[in-house]
Amino acid sequence: MTARSIARTSVAGLVAALALVPGPADAATASKQDPRGDGMSGVDFRSFRVDNGTIRTTMGLSVAKLPRKGVVFLSFVDPIDGEYGGGVRVRRAKGVVSARFYNENYEGMTMSPCPGTRATWSTGKDRVTATFTWSCATYGPYDSNYFYAQWGRDYDKSDHFGTFQVARD
Repeated sequence: MTARSIARTSVAGLVAALALVPGPADAATASKQDPRGDGMSGVDFRSFRVDNGTIRTTMGLSVAKLPRKGVVFLSFVDPIDGEYGGGVRVRRAKGVVSARFYNENYEGMTMSPCPGTRATWSTGKDRVTATFTWSCATYGPYDSNYFYAQWGRDYDKSDHFGTFQVARD
């Protein structure tokens, strides 16, 4: 064996070994499906997908026949007490999409400036997405977070996803 072939074999072995080592637990993805026709406000959720990272999280909500205007809350819940959390309020009115990050505690919801918070509202794809950075959150990030989505401000009159867990390994 020549020195060149030994070097190639060593590099190939190293690459193969590194591929078998698990990477850092920096993100987890999960999604949840919603039954058809159960939307109480005429808005029917289809699926909710969450990419839960250690720096930022992106949430995507698929809606059957997404209206041109409305308000959606894409939220997380503190897994320790199961009550407090925060999220992104995504609103579309007069063709303009706005995204506001909020923290929520026993006193209620507080809108907070959060650089990097952004959202899309695509009636063509029937999808609303929101991204926020964990540095804005009072609660989190944890290795396991619970997420939910809600249409409008009134929980009892809207379609919503109950919480589901997205855990990093």
